[in-house]
Amino acid sequence: MDIKVGNKKFTRKERRLENIEYKKYLYEKYKPTFSSSSLCFSFRGEQYQLNELLMKMHGIEQEKIYLDYYVTAFFIFLLCIGYWGVTTLDAYVLSVK
Repeated sequence: MDIKVGNKKFTRKERRLENIEYKKYLYEKYKPTFSSSSLCFSFRGEQYQLNELLMKMHGIEQEKIYLDYYVTAFFIFLLCIGYWGVTTLDAYVLSVK
């Protein structure tokens, strides 16, 4: 699954914290605030240093990708069960006549 930012797509290999473009993407997507008094980033009510913040945002991004995979797999599973149910019901109705 590729992540698209503007005209840029991030492949699986590019979705690493070593990639500067990916770091910019995470920062622009989640928009954490910087507190000059405590010299920390605030994100979802908690304060983080930059490396911890990027790891947290990367984890959130990975969870979203995995959730997409799980939802797609569950949808395909439900379609298969529905197809099997309809086919079984149809075979039963045709065998009764």
